[in-house]
Amino acid sequence: MPPPPRLDPTKRVSIPLSQIPRGSSLLLKHKGSPVLAIHTEAGIKAFSAVCTHLGCLVKWIPEKKVFDCPCHAAQFDASGKVLTGPPPEPLHPVNFEIIDDNIIFL
Repeated sequence: MPPPPRLDPTKRVSIPLSQIPRGSSLLLKHKGSPVLAIHTEAGIKAFSAVCTHLGCLVKWIPEKKVFDCPCHAAQFDASGKVLTGPPPEPLHPVNFEIIDDNIIFL
């Protein structure tokens, strides 16, 4: 598997769709911030990987279909909505387009 994209933070990040097989996730940097892209049955989704509570990094748990924050047991569903824990708001979505089998983060 190739290493995660490390590109100029002022430029758009583009990764091949094949780099995120269905059921998996990919952590990357976009505009200087960590982004977590997931590939579910519903398709590709991308969110800031920063928990909205205290800024810890969340991770995707594919078996449970949730984002998990290890700091205070917060969990978010696949749409970024808070399921448990103290976060005051959902995960922030990251805009992207799929063009010619590439995911282009805007």
